[in-house]
Amino acid sequence: MEENKDFNRILDLMTQPVFCVRDGQILYRNHAAKQLFIEPGLPVDELLGDATEDYGQFEGSALYLNLTLPGITLGASVTRLEDMDIFVTEQPHSELQAMSLAATQLRQPLSDVLLILNQADVQANPAYLGQLNRRLFQMQRLVFNMSDAARYATDSTLPKYSMNICSVVEELFKKVELLAERSGITLIHSCPQERIMTLLNVEKLERAVYNMISNAMKVTVAGGTIEAKFTCRQQRLYLSVRDYGRGIPHEVLGNIFTRYLRHPGICNGDEGLGLGMSLIRSAALEHGGAVWIDHPDGVGTRVTISLAIRKNPDSMVRSDVLSWDYAGDYDHALVELSDSLPPELYRKEI
Repeated sequence: MEENKDFNRILDLMTQPVFCVRDGQILYRNHAAKQLFIEPGLPVDELLGDATEDYGQFEGSALYLNLTLPGITLGASVTRLEDMDIFVTEQPHSELQAMSLAATQLRQPLSDVLLILNQADVQANPAYLGQLNRRLFQMQRLVFNMSDAARYATDSTLPKYSMNICSVVEELFKKVELLAERSGITLIHSCPQERIMTLLNVEKLERAVYNMISNAMKVTVAGGTIEAKFTCRQQRLYLSVRDYGRGIPHEVLGNIFTRYLRHPGICNGDEGLGLGMSLIRSAALEHGGAVWIDHPDGVGTRVTISLAIRKNPDSMVRSDVLSWDYAGDYDHALVELSDSLPPELYRKEI
């Protein structure tokens, strides 16, 4: 009993709303959650909205979803602790706007450097140029992620078009498969061979897929395998990427969805600022879904996003061709996978 009191006191010290759920009902909430009229005994389903089905499939590890509260929608990470689920909501981060402003200022000089390199003599030193180009693509990816993280988190007006999502995902998988081969990595992928029309923001989905696969490639050695699956069950779509790498330490899972937070134990130079995960979860939430992470059979890491199939008879139909320019007219895959691909792929693509 005393341990429960101590645990509740710790929750009350947290500034963001936090509550515990057991057997589908809220067991305890801290003072911040009380201000949102979250009370013990309330069925958690009343707060989940579109995420009810995703939470029903949660089996532990880590989950990120949206909570629908009176007059407000909050993202929340969920961690299972024995027979309880701890919901930790996310507060707005002013550093998003600051990072976005800084990135905006960096876009133009970076674009100027890339333009100069485009006019360079590739034959003079192609190996060196490939390495330099790859580093610049990495910088460009970071700048784009910094500037777009705030836009994705705050802008709910990004356009969606009625599209065949299966063809979009399959095209992305096939392109990454060819690039992964150049790194000595085999990408095994599967996608329904059918036409599933849904309202879709292709830019967000593409960036989510590339970031999921990029994260998997970082922990996959040459000769290794990554599995990517896209499936449909009733009115839900599920896109997962699994690697067989070192996995994520259990103690890190509790804050894995927190923007720009990295646990000291995994700050080894391979991980970035957490911007990629921000884009992944933003894509899922934008399409009525959630994100969860698990370790199938205790090996590697699997990241899954769900998406709701949404139809609108008055929506615009857009071509399946990927033709947007969020990456500054450079090859999107080379930008998004620049942390994982070999330098020789960047000798002539700049």
